[in-house]
Amino acid sequence: MSQDRPFGAFCLVGMGAHARTKLLPALQASGQVIAGVVSKTFAEPGMRVFAELDEALDALPRETVFFIASPPAAHYAQSKAILARGFDLFVEKPAFLFPDEAEEIAALADAQGAVLAEAMMYRHAVLYARLLDHWGRNRDRIRALALTFVIDRMPAGTFRLEDGMAASSTYDIGCYPVSLLADLGLGEAAIAVTGVDHPGARDRERVHAAGEGGTVSFTLDYGVAPAYANTVTVVHDGGETATFSPFFYGRPGERRIVTAAGAETVEEANSFETMLRRPRREWLAEQGERNRRMAAVTGKLWALASAVAAFGKSP
Repeated sequence: MSQDRPFGAFCLVGMGAHARTKLLPALQASGQVIAGVVSKTFAEPGMRVFAELDEALDALPRETVFFIASPPAAHYAQSKAILARGFDLFVEKPAFLFPDEAEEIAALADAQGAVLAEAMMYRHAVLYARLLDHWGRNRDRIRALALTFVIDRMPAGTFRLEDGMAASSTYDIGCYPVSLLADLGLGEAAIAVTGVDHPGARDRERVHAAGEGGTVSFTLDYGVAPAYANTVTVVHDGGETATFSPFFYGRPGERRIVTAAGAETVEEANSFETMLRRPRREWLAEQGERNRRMAAVTGKLWALASAVAAFGKSP
C-alpha cells in the first residue's frame, strides 16, 4: 500500500452518539467519502450500512480506512480483524484496555504496512501546540502541572454507565490527561490515586491522583463533578501560572490562555477535521513512536483503573 496514497474513503464501525454527531460530520466536512458504516441500528438514505464487520471487510475496497467508534471492550477483536485484512485503521480513544493488546495490534499493523492510529483529537488542536511550545521554552522553571477534566454528567444510554473496567471513567476521561503526561515526557512517572469521590458510582465518580516526574509534580482530577472543568495549568518557579482551557476538546470555538501577562483568546478549528485531513504518509512516519507511547499509556490506564476500583476497600 503506497505511503503517498491519501485517505479518501472511510467506514465507521459503531454509530453511537459520538460517531453520529462528531465523527460523521467531521469526515464529511474534511472531504472524505463515506464508504459505509457498520451498525445494526443506524440508517440513513443513500448510505451503505453493514450489519456485521465481516460483511464490510468482504465488500469494501482495500483503500478503505476503517474507523472504530464502538465501546472500548470491542476494540481489540475488531482491530485485529480489520488489520489482518490489511486495511488502515483509526480507533477511538481509549484504543485498548490492556498494554499487551496494544502491542499486539501495533505489531500487526506494522507487519501489514497499515496505519494504526488512536484518535486523540486534542493533539491536533492549536491549543495543544501552544502548550507544547510553552512547555519546551519554560521547562527548566516549571515545577508543577495540574490537569483537570470533569464533566457535569455521564451521557445516558451508553456503555459508560455499565459495570466493569471497560466502562471506567479512567479509560473514558482519564485517558486524556494520562496521554498528555506521556507527551510532555512524564510518561514514566508513577501515578498514585489520592482520593475517589463516590467510588463505584458511574454517574458521579471523581478521581484525584498525583505523581512526580523529575522536578515536576503533577495532579490529575477527572470524572464527574457538579460543574464542567477542562483545564491544564502549568506552575512556574515563584508560583506564576499559565492556564490553557478548554484543553481536551475538539469542537471549533474560542480557547483561552491565561498568564500573568493577561488572557489571550485562541480561535480553534474543528480538531476532528484537522486530524482526518492529515496525509497517510505523516501517520506512517511517526507510527512507531506514537504506538509505543499508546501501549505505555494503556498500561498506565490499566494500573490506574485497577487502583481506582480497589480504592477504599479493605485489603
